[in-house]
Amino acid sequence: TDCFRHDPRLDRRTSSVLEDYRRSRFDRGHLAPFANQRYSVVAGNNSFILTNMAPQLGAFNSGNWGRLEDKAREWAARHPNLYVLSGSVFDRDGDGSRDPDRAAQRLTTNGGTRVGIPSHFFKIAAYEGAGGQVETIAFLLPHDPTRPRGGPAIAAYLSAHITDIATIERLTGLDLFPSATRINESRALW
Repeated sequence: TDCFRHDPRLDRRTSSVLEDYRRSRFDRGHLAPFANQRYSVVAGNNSFILTNMAPQLGAFNSGNWGRLEDKAREWAARHPNLYVLSGSVFDRDGDGSRDPDRAAQRLTTNGGTRVGIPSHFFKIAAYEGAGGQVETIAFLLPHDPTRPRGGPAIAAYLSAHITDIATIERLTGLDLFPSATRINESRALW
């Protein structure tokens, strides 16, 4: 079901609505994918709330982002307690820190300016390994239409975009895993 809809918990004047995406060149890209919500019909339907969406180029959404989502599902099959964090990054000037809100490019279809267009997307997978150590792998993908073809090219692309949690924290202003004392950050594709 494609039941995209406004988040009823938020004010329609300041949050994204369906009209923002209409006639734009961007997909409503899931941050938590529908395919990961198989445990509940309600969870699956709620994955279509616009607060779980970000503007994504179609080739990115069905390409590199989709391949990374597939990988995360493979890892979840091997690690039943896998946690996956996904989000948007706004660093259009490429200086390694979060851009000010006023610098974000925006969806302007239908006169709207509420929805910022990310320059990158991040995804972090984490699980508790032996001895309580948190095992992680983090990715920072540029929001562009690059589409490697075939398994080896996709693996090489994802490997080239592995990053560390500190970089994502600097780019987003988030404090991720604040209570974890032992984190092992993978530098190679799982």
